[in-house]
Amino acid sequence: MKTLSETVAENLIALRKKVGLTQQELADQLAYSDKTVSKWELGKAIPSVDVLKELADFYGVTIDYLISEHDNPTTNADNKKAKIQSYNHIIVLLLVATSIFLIATVIFVWTIYREYTPLWQIYVWAASVTCFVTAFLVRRWHKIQMLTLTGKQRLVWPIFASLFVWSFLAGFYTQFLSQNIWYIFLIGVPIEILIIFIALMKRSE
Repeated sequence: MKTLSETVAENLIALRKKVGLTQQELADQLAYSDKTVSKWELGKAIPSVDVLKELADFYGVTIDYLISEHDNPTTNADNKKAKIQSYNHIIVLLLVATSIFLIATVIFVWTIYREYTPLWQIYVWAASVTCFVTAFLVRRWHKIQMLTLTGKQRLVWPIFASLFVWSFLAGFYTQFLSQNIWYIFLIGVPIEILIIFIALMKRSE
């Protein structure tokens, strides 16, 4: 049996997602901090009675609704819809990656045909562009759809963002091998730290 804090937390999360608000947006509308909203939804704190009344009025439900367990008849349908969306997203990303590498191959073959030095570095740049587009689309999809992400799903954006940074730097390095600019990779360290920081900040959403 769920504790009261767990029940309230689940109800608050479900209602917030239903109206399409982030924790920060909800906090702004109710004049609370996003940390407070996060504590409610993590079950670390239960809103006082007057705050529960305020939340109930905001969502158009009763206080009893907020503190009671509910069966969600749309769960299966929502899960099915989420699976279809995930499948479609994977297809889009595969098509994008295929298109980028096809263009890279055309450029590579063209350099050989024109008897230039084979531009093999183009594939490093293609990997970098693919990672950038993937990170951008994944971030945008999650933000638009207000998805409740699992632990693994939360790792998708920071992983591809990191891959973009390092593949981009690798592209520069391989493009200018004669310059011996290995130190360019040092630029990636603070950027990587920033990506990790952003990912940790977004965990509470």
